[in-house]
Amino acid sequence: MKDVPNNRGRGIFWWEPTWLPVPGANWGTDAGKLYNDDTGLLSNPWDNMTLFDFNGNLLSTVSVFTEPTPGNVVVNPSFEADGWTTTPTGWNRWAANSSMLSAIKVESNGVTGSFKLTHWKDTAYEVSTYQTITGLSNGTYTLTAWVLNSGGQNTVHLYAKNYGGPQRTVNLPTSPVKWVKVKIENINVTNGQIEIGVYSNANANNWMNLDHVKLYKTS
Repeated sequence: MKDVPNNRGRGIFWWEPTWLPVPGANWGTDAGKLYNDDTGLLSNPWDNMTLFDFNGNLLSTVSVFTEPTPGNVVVNPSFEADGWTTTPTGWNRWAANSSMLSAIKVESNGVTGSFKLTHWKDTAYEVSTYQTITGLSNGTYTLTAWVLNSGGQNTVHLYAKNYGGPQRTVNLPTSPVKWVKVKIENINVTNGQIEIGVYSNANANNWMNLDHVKLYKTS
């Protein structure tokens, strides 16, 4: 909800957080069962949707309402620190050769702010924009980002690596007009660090935009 662009995520409605399966907390009546020739038990179809177990004890589900601790650990996650630039603060650049570095730039009109990261060049290119985050507490993390993508690349993906496990990637969907959220879940950090980034192996005039990158601990 908090990731909905332009502060349009206002809240959620949870039906029904306290409807426990106690006597009388059910749909229908015995007369209704008889009328419908229903031989089943009177039941409560919401009893598995509550925030409490059948004895009234609070479930861990309630943690959905708490801010992850720590919160987002990405530096300059929405590329707002520098304005128009080819060297965004907090982010490193890699290219198959130096002439391809010009494919990486920060431009205007992001999903949540004024700027976004772009990969584009009028000739074929292979680049990545990444950052290494250190000093993390070990545990499970989630990586998310919002993207626009022309499609047509040989490969374009968000990735996480060097965290003590195998590289994880998610391909960016083709979506040239509508911002789409992509996610890598259950990243088990065991060495206190991680490298996150976006990689493009693209043909001439293929492009992708990236914005509002988040890495946060879930457990």
